[in-house]
Amino acid sequence: FRMEQYSGLDQAANNLDRCALLYGPVLMACVGQLRGPGCIPRFNASPEELPALLRSTGGRPLDRAVEGFPDYTYKPYWEVTNEMFTCFPIVEP
Repeated sequence: FRMEQYSGLDQAANNLDRCALLYGPVLMACVGQLRGPGCIPRFNASPEELPALLRSTGGRPLDRAVEGFPDYTYKPYWEVTNEMFTCFPIVEP
């Protein structure tokens, strides 16, 4: 797993860093309690630290829970169906 900084059009307020989680070429989606449209999850960890917080959920091979953040999980983008998600959460200590 690795993080890549987001540099697209839809930037977060206050210049907060948004990063994508990738597994090789696979874009991972953060799913969970987004609490409404436009809400961006925030992980209080640096982009270097976040991959170390990932734990297998015991489900599909790439599904990951985030230690310390029980409201969110990651799964491959193509597996997202009817869930609220983002591929670019705020990631900074």
